[in-house]
Amino acid sequence: VQKPYMERRTRAAVEVQWPQLNFRVSSPALNLTQYCVGELTPDLVISAMVGDFQRLIDYPKLGFASRQNISNEARQAFDLLVEAGYASQLC
Repeated sequence: VQKPYMERRTRAAVEVQWPQLNFRVSSPALNLTQYCVGELTPDLVISAMVGDFQRLIDYPKLGFASRQNISNEARQAFDLLVEAGYASQLC
């Protein structure tokens, strides 16, 4: 069980770290508004999502996770969010 925005990276890591493991990744079915409560502000969550996306790109090169197909549209959205200031969780 993982945070909604970390499912894909969790899957990618387990595929490399424990390839023999039969597993499923799950998270609560929440939209962004439902997830952002209390100390989890939208700015914090979006920054965390941007950082997690960066790790989807970088970790396969380091051998930490399996390679993921990432669309040009998703990469462009990532770049726009970084340019908009959501970079506090980048490595």
